[in-house]
Amino acid sequence: MKILLVTPPLVQLNTPYPATPALAGFLRSQGADVAQADLSLELALRLFTRPGLAQVAAACRSRPRPTPAVRAFLARLEDYLSTVEAAVAFLQGRDESVGWRIARRDFLPEGPRFATLAPEGCGLDADENLHDLFGALGVTDRAKLVASLYLDDLADVIREGADPEFGFSRYAERLGVSLPTFDPLLARLAAPPTLVDTLLDALAEETLLRHAPDWVGLTLPFPGTVYGAFRIAAVLRRLAPHVRIVMGGGYVNTELRELSDPRVFEYADALCFDGKLSFNHSAARAIIFSAALQLCLVGAILAGLRRRFLGTWQLGLDAWKTGYLRAGFWTYFSILPILAVIGLLQGLLQHGRLPDQEIYAVLMRIDSQGLLLLYLAVIALAAPFLEEIIFRGFLFGTLRSLFGYRRAALYSSLIFASLHQSVFAFLPIFCLALALCWLYEKSGSLWPSVVLHLLNNTVTAVFVLLLRQAIS
Repeated sequence: MKILLVTPPLVQLNTPYPATPALAGFLRSQGADVAQADLSLELALRLFTRPGLAQVAAACRSRPRPTPAVRAFLARLEDYLSTVEAAVAFLQGRDESVGWRIARRDFLPEGPRFATLAPEGCGLDADENLHDLFGALGVTDRAKLVASLYLDDLADVIREGADPEFGFSRYAERLGVSLPTFDPLLARLAAPPTLVDTLLDALAEETLLRHAPDWVGLTLPFPGTVYGAFRIAAVLRRLAPHVRIVMGGGYVNTELRELSDPRVFEYADALCFDGKLSFNHSAARAIIFSAALQLCLVGAILAGLRRRFLGTWQLGLDAWKTGYLRAGFWTYFSILPILAVIGLLQGLLQHGRLPDQEIYAVLMRIDSQGLLLLYLAVIALAAPFLEEIIFRGFLFGTLRSLFGYRRAALYSSLIFASLHQSVFAFLPIFCLALALCWLYEKSGSLWPSVVLHLLNNTVTAVFVLLLRQAIS
């Protein structure tokens, strides 16, 4: 499986954004085949070239009323075209020799942004201000300031003449800020592309062809990266619908927690909240808490029986008989076709995605071998035994004495399915609970229901683990 981690536009260009390198390093340590693509940097490097500025100029000329910054740019277009690549090479550290020419301020054309260097104070001119800031030997730092203001002028031109959403370290930021309403972002994605959109689409296509990934991870650290990430995802969906897309990062962890619009999953297969390590820690806490809670409930039930001088036989826990094993197996394989048909229909309704149930989420995401074994022990051994005592032995038994078998089976099964907190998993769990109640009623013992419950959880866990292995 090939994984591609992508930084969408736009983040700060003067330093690498650390999320994707850190995650890539971890995944490689786990044996994964991982590549990275910084489309934020690549978009800027494609814009700030001679061909890129020529396209910007063409877009500016199509505007009916150019702004002062655009007019100044078009008036000195040849100067910009002949200097932009040298300025970028200097800022990247690839050609420091041009720094002297840039620092003299007679090489790069200067626009409105250079007003910040206007004379101030007691007769100091702009050159003296720069001397005060950087000293006689600070030629490189002085040149970096001049080149940065030069690029700021060009960014203003792009925003005012080619794409009103463009800006350094942010792209269409307002669309990210407006979420959890997805409509503005969706409308912009469906609108005719701007020059920047067209360049980003081309970069996304080239990146897809270059890496041919099976999975793509998009980091969304800030609102200014949201539109770029969704635009990249749209290109991937159109050109390679088989590629799985996951979105994560600081913005996803915070703002997208409240997003309830399902249309987001037209662009992403999954949203990753909190990250891998946090998930492992959360999973460990959840596993331990769940097992401890069930043990406490069972302990309370057994203590109540003891106070009434009753034994565990009251819960159906009589002496083990080999026929109980056969009854559990027979009932499970009798209802398995029903559960399989329900699962198939739900898979079609969810377009092949797994149900939003804890067992699927944990088994697909947990990567700690110890936690995985602990979770398997809980769901395959502890949970069937403890849950049967709670829901069939105690709850169903109590309701049966009040309402009779049918209503008790219905009520206890509804409660059991509802507590699993999954809309799509409700129906199969409800059917399973009815079968567990029926088996308990017919056998007079809780042990066949424990066997049936154990079989169901074990088969489900094996299926998810095989699926996880297949897609990895």
